[in-house]
Amino acid sequence: MNISTEVALTAGGGVPNTPFPSTLSKSTLNDIQVANFLENLESAFFHAAVTNLTGWGTTGFPDDTLDLIRRVAAQEQVHVATFEAILSHFDTPVIPPCQYQFPVTDTASFLKLAQIITSVGIGAVINLAATTSITDPVVIQNLASTVTNEARQDAFFRQAALGLVPNPTPLDTQISAI
Repeated sequence: MNISTEVALTAGGGVPNTPFPSTLSKSTLNDIQVANFLENLESAFFHAAVTNLTGWGTTGFPDDTLDLIRRVAAQEQVHVATFEAILSHFDTPVIPPCQYQFPVTDTASFLKLAQIITSVGIGAVINLAATTSITDPVVIQNLASTVTNEARQDAFFRQAALGLVPNPTPLDTQISAI
């Protein structure tokens, strides 16, 4: 997946321009396929939200909610493109997006599900970092960059949109054996 200049500007940056490692283990490539699947879900969710929030409105939520969701949608597109670039470089099948139906009917239900989806994404990337730190530590920098971005997104959904503590625990939990 290539991203446009407009997407990169909206996201605050594009696909990392660091060189690929010379090799990656089969297990890391399998885990990156899982991450690709999850990022496709997030990308579709946030892109649909931009359209839906325009119709639903954001009254009662922070004034910049729609702008933030546009940024998150673009960032998720960069995440997808990043994982797809790695998979393609190593001749590993890219996971195509599915047809999704998200159970949201208004801004509040969207934001609640957004927080759940980003929390799952954080746990999955923590797991990916834990396994690749042993087999392929060279990819940790990109994974660490992804998880911190996901955490900032999640903090917004928790605090500004849902009125929850943005950082409920001192350590996030990985999701293992996905």
